Amino acid sequence: MLRRRSSVWPVALLCVRPSGATPPCRNNPSTDQFSYESGSGERPWLRGSSAGHICHIGLSVAQVNAARHWLAYASDSTGRARAPTDAEDRALSHFHCRDGRTEVIEPLSGVARHPLAQFMNPFECERRYLSGCSQCARNQHNRTAGRNLPAHYVDLFRHDRMDISYLVLQNHCGRPRHDGRNLLYDLGCGNYSRADGKAVDLTRGQGLGPSIPLFNALYERNCIVFDRIFAWEYIKYDPQVWWSDVPASVRGKLHFYNVPVDKEPSSSPGSFIQLLKTTATAQDFVAIKLDIDHPEIEQSIIEQIMSDPVVANLVDEVFIEIHFYFDGIDFGWGAHASQQHSVDDALSIMHRLRQLGIRAHFWI
Repeated sequence: MLRRRSSVWPVALLCVRPSGATPPCRNNPSTDQFSYESGSGERPWLRGSSAGHICHIGLSVAQVNAARHWLAYASDSTGRARAPTDAEDRALSHFHCRDGRTEVIEPLSGVARHPLAQFMNPFECERRYLSGCSQCARNQHNRTAGRNLPAHYVDLFRHDRMDISYLVLQNHCGRPRHDGRNLLYDLGCGNYSRADGKAVDLTRGQGLGPSIPLFNALYERNCIVFDRIFAWEYIKYDPQVWWSDVPASVRGKLHFYNVPVDKEPSSSPGSFIQLLKTTATAQDFVAIKLDIDHPEIEQSIIEQIMSDPVVANLVDEVFIEIHFYFDGIDFGWGAHASQQHSVDDALSIMHRLRQLGIRAHFWI
């Protein structure tokens, strides 16, 4: 694992390009170097002082402008995506490979969700300050956060907290088919289908709802069709009911484990890390969604990915809902949950994963 650096500027890392493939930049000691570069939408959050200042940073004119450019590109980043404009490119973050390839990704943000979500509007931020957010109360800037925004900017903060249109995912459209397989590991998948029968909404996360159809659809529009899917859910389901809505096209490649995920490191047959090592190779495209609402186990898995170069080299893209104290906001964990973990801790984890060449995204 690379030593942490205080600078937010590019750090020398490693890039792999298996024969016949154009995969993401990844950590492999036998190949050339690459760099991860934080865009203007990310750098202000990486100074180690975002805790208690989420509103103050997120509602600055510079951040809102960066968010507008990043979101404009995100809306066009699927399928045969266009190149970003100069303004969009400055806001976005990048993986630069020595072979000349550059991949863009949404900037890391202390909002950890849609940067223009309703809970970030200036009136909500002031309300939280006045209601006694324990860290915000020490930061007078949060009380006046957003007051310098033009009036029409305030109206931008209308997005639902489950809105995932901020994501810029891996995209293989227009690329030659790589030699490896496409694998999805969904830790915390819920049921397979929605109880209300509604179709998948590609702009919204599912919360406690089904995520396998969502990720299938998100990646298929980027020309990535999963060859195998491994899914875990600790809530017990009747097998006949759970499988009843799984289409024939998916049944043959879906492995469903209706058991809790183990804390890592683990040598038991139920270890996710051990299963990952035995089912994936460095030539495969591997996407992981980690959202089991058990912070201790989630953190143990993240630490294994970051500390074991073999595991890190298997993972291309990861979606993580990190529980941390969000200056008084309640995302279902409780407004005062995880106060021992700050937004700076969460940003540090995500930045370290990206430094390893992993496309790490905040999940909802």
